[in-house]
Amino acid sequence: MIKLNEFPNNEEPRNKINQKFNEHFDGKENSHPWMEPSESAFLCGALQTCRPKKILEVGVAKGGTTAIVLQLLEDLGESYEMHSCDLATKVAGHDTGYLATLAKENNLLITPPSLLCTARMNFIWANTCRKSLTKSAATLTL
Repeated sequence: MIKLNEFPNNEEPRNKINQKFNEHFDGKENSHPWMEPSESAFLCGALQTCRPKKILEVGVAKGGTTAIVLQLLEDLGESYEMHSCDLATKVAGHDTGYLATLAKENNLLITPPSLLCTARMNFIWANTCRKSLTKSAATLTL
């Protein structure tokens, strides 16, 4: 049993990807994620602690959080499989997930090969529930 309020915060992946976007795009691509820094630090701490092999992201928007998670997984150097989905096909005049796509297309991120190890998801993150998770003392079984 893991207590959600005991995950460490990890701000480094967000800082790294923001720096890469700023250097590469000179701020022209609206490259900052919508997720608050404290929320992405919590998410990265949870992922770093749990080390999932399969991740399902529900709600991608422009893909800023996706890019942060991909940066973290790259930093960890472990194989993983990440699936991201969204009902919308466009956001802010771009294709949904365009920041993660730009990061990959411009070699700002290197995606390691996926590892198909089990049939169930090890970690599921839904942007719609993140605020209640970060503020609660709830527990999560993985």
